[in-house]
Amino acid sequence: TIQLSFFELFGNTATDLLNDRVPITIVEDALGSIQVRNVTEETVTSPEDFLALIERGATLRRTVGTAKCDVSSRSHAVCRIRVINGRVPELPDGFLYLVDLAGSESASDQVHHDKDRIAESKEINKSLAVLKECIRNRVIAGTTGRHVHVPYRTSKLTVLLKAPFQLSSTQQCRTIVIANVSSNIADIKETLNTLRFIAPLKVAPTIKPPPPSRNDPGTWTNADLRKWVATLPPSCRVDAEFLCPIESGAQLCRLPEGVFLARCLLTPTMTPKLAKAVYLKLWDLLIAARDGK
Repeated sequence: TIQLSFFELFGNTATDLLNDRVPITIVEDALGSIQVRNVTEETVTSPEDFLALIERGATLRRTVGTAKCDVSSRSHAVCRIRVINGRVPELPDGFLYLVDLAGSESASDQVHHDKDRIAESKEINKSLAVLKECIRNRVIAGTTGRHVHVPYRTSKLTVLLKAPFQLSSTQQCRTIVIANVSSNIADIKETLNTLRFIAPLKVAPTIKPPPPSRNDPGTWTNADLRKWVATLPPSCRVDAEFLCPIESGAQLCRLPEGVFLARCLLTPTMTPKLAKAVYLKLWDLLIAARDGK
């Protein structure tokens, strides 16, 4: 199954381009993964579906006419494609982020801007500078072994793209940067600046994921999870077919507490108090594993 969402980032705000610019939130969950909350996801079954959704979202994107461009993008647009593995549901979802960065303009281009346009340009250039610094520092850390701070939390864009920037991340990532340049001789200065900007942009490969840890539910497969359920005391014994029929440990930990407890209560001998005890046992293991790291 392929799910598509389309949203824009401007400063520290994010809005849904498939739902009339409704505000959305970008947060880090208890397992350290980035989640986009309240965003609309549409199922895509064909290239025509994909293009129709992009065109629909593009009509709501923040744009304005400037001296250099009649339709200058004033926000970062993010098309997120989520691939759900129906054959092996316990595997984590795959994500492809297509990011169209906001238009960057030099000081000379801003001469005729009003106060609002100048403020927008400053915000755009700030986020682009953070992106460049994150990529540069990530490369230094990955190629030299030196400890270098990667300030990905400074911008919503780099928070969203946390996985390739975090030094301890084990999520396998690939990053491609495409630069648009002009063939017009009048734009040669901007073209050279663009090429200088992208020349050093490389992202070092992430480290290999660790093998499942007996003490870390976040790394468990569905089989590991079922083994843990089987070790619960008889009074807390829950039916794994109800609690975790297909989920991995990470997927189960991401379930809302209410859903987790409701699954436990499908076991005839389970009570609300015992269901809560099972929930806390799992989370105690997860927190202990994270503190140990």
